[in-house]
Amino acid sequence: MIVTLEIPPESQEVIRRHGELSQDCQDALWEALGQASIRGAEEIGEAVLFAETVLTPRHGGAGLAGSILAWPLDRAALLYAVGISADSDAAVYAGALERGATIYPRTAKALAVPLTAEARLCESPRDMPGLTLIPRKGRPPLLVRTTKGGPRSGGGTFVPQWVLVPSVSLRRYAGWFTRAALAAREAIQDEFAARLAEYVARWST
Repeated sequence: MIVTLEIPPESQEVIRRHGELSQDCQDALWEALGQASIRGAEEIGEAVLFAETVLTPRHGGAGLAGSILAWPLDRAALLYAVGISADSDAAVYAGALERGATIYPRTAKALAVPLTAEARLCESPRDMPGLTLIPRKGRPPLLVRTTKGGPRSGGGTFVPQWVLVPSVSLRRYAGWFTRAALAAREAIQDEFAARLAEYVARWST
């Protein structure tokens, strides 16, 4: 014996309509989440750029701010990411600032650390002409700018511009990204709610 179960046409239409609404709702949530994530990335970037975190543009905040983006992870699970992608040039620097790190030279024998405001305007000692290397026993050597006569002849003076060290340890800027993200939370929530309200308004009509 075979018993056939059939859904009446009117019930089929209700189910079909529910499926459409479900998909529409999923699409609306995904769109709202994406827009809210983009807004969050912008807010976090501004907080870093305008020194509302412990970072400032002088400490690399400008480069980090431009690297903070939003990107989708999983549409089915409604997951978006906001931050600095692992394949970004700024990712290593961001991680070093967050957790602390020791930096070693890649090709040179030492790292040049600027000592003056003038030196900090240069990317490297190669951009500053007129430097002289001053070795120091038991201490890191200096790159100095000398006046006429030179420091060794006793007829001039010198101003240390760079110190050459084997490594540099970055101190940890605890929570610099988390602080900016928490500050952006309200803006993210507002953007998400506004996008959903637009969907509800369209659906109601």
